Amino acid sequence: MEARALVRRLSGEIEGTLRPLVAGVRKLALLDYPDFPNVGDSAIWLGQIAWLRSLGLRSVYSADRRLYSEERLRRCVGDGTIVFGGGGNLGDLWEDHQRFREAVVTAFPGNPIVVLPQTMCFQRADSLARARAVFDAHPDLTLLLRDRRSFERASDAFRASTLLCPDMAFFLGPLKRPIRPRRAVVHLLRTDQESCGAADRPENRDAESRDWTVEEPGRLLRFQARLRERVDRGGPDERLRRALSATYTPVARQRLERGVRLLAAGRSVVTDRLHGHILCLLLGIPHRLYDNSYGKNGDFYRAWTSDSELVTWCGAEPGDTAG
Repeated sequence: MEARALVRRLSGEIEGTLRPLVAGVRKLALLDYPDFPNVGDSAIWLGQIAWLRSLGLRSVYSADRRLYSEERLRRCVGDGTIVFGGGGNLGDLWEDHQRFREAVVTAFPGNPIVVLPQTMCFQRADSLARARAVFDAHPDLTLLLRDRRSFERASDAFRASTLLCPDMAFFLGPLKRPIRPRRAVVHLLRTDQESCGAADRPENRDAESRDWTVEEPGRLLRFQARLRERVDRGGPDERLRRALSATYTPVARQRLERGVRLLAAGRSVVTDRLHGHILCLLLGIPHRLYDNSYGKNGDFYRAWTSDSELVTWCGAEPGDTAG
């Protein structure tokens, strides 16, 4: 399938799935801002902001895990809807996010709560049991899953409403290459716990590879860090907290631009990052896709993007990886 047609189709899937969940909503809070350099999470955040704007909605309260205040959320959102950002942290692989989610679900039983598209991966039975107890106690919780295996696992594990939905980054729509390609191939390969060793495969071993989880602290990031330090010291000034949350989207946009420039430097891309794959589709860049450690990329590829003319799947058949 031609890339722009695929992107339009998937953004339409997102709109059709999410619109009923916020119909009539007057107040909405958006939680779990990705306060770290990973470009993919910033792409998700910006897709979420674009989706809200398309509906004429704005968040009355936004926070990352550190800025979050139960009292402030309660005061701002009232009986409105609480929305958690999407990503790959529904489970115990990135447990801080899951524990934050569970704390809010527990504290707000009277509010509708929506978790935007996630991959689900619980590795320990006790973590899943804890999540089940928390989620099943909430009367109005909706979980969106971005691949069929996650959807089936969540449907089996929880009483919450579960829906299949593509990753929110597709709501950014097609992107323009910001630079001309300078090299034949860019290798964007994971260096964290989700790596499955794609950099060590014979076809990639001698190539120069990069990850996108490190960034240079420019003026905007330094400004955000200074605000963070003042808030972390316990400053009571609500203006500081609002100023910090106001930096979220500009910083996410800067991180996305960094990632887009990295990918656009190549005439083609090799990656084992899900959002390396997604951003290549948005940019129209041919690429080879490897799986991550627990099959996330293969599950997503099989659910939504396998008919794209831009992607070549590398390795085992999608979904063969245990997870």
